[in-house]
Amino acid sequence: MTQIKATIKTCFDATADILNPFDRKHCFEMYGFDFMIDENYKAWLLECNSGPSLSESNEFLSSLIKRALGSVLSDADDLFKLTVDKVFPPPTEESDSCSPFRLLAYSDKENLWDLVASYPKKKEKPSKLRK
Repeated sequence: MTQIKATIKTCFDATADILNPFDRKHCFEMYGFDFMIDENYKAWLLECNSGPSLSESNEFLSSLIKRALGSVLSDADDLFKLTVDKVFPPPTEESDSCSPFRLLAYSDKENLWDLVASYPKKKEKPSKLRK
């Protein structure tokens, strides 16, 4: 996971200036990163998609997608925790939920995407296009 996180961070660092060229507030995009792990446990980036497939082709992807987007059966909705909840924080609760979409040893209250990295704005606004 350390290798995967570092690779994802490098990808976003390399493209940080073009991901939101008009510096729009409160916008987001979902990306899909495909990795392969070799026999020496080295993580290799295969591709990154700005329009990832949300097909549930196996049990892990099914849990991950339901965890990211939420479902009627769960309040696990990491995509909203990372985006909407940053602008409109929900009320806090003391207890952790019992999600049917548990992933590894992470709490449903933890946003898995926040664990990769956060990117401060460090760019200038682009000049307006000429007509």
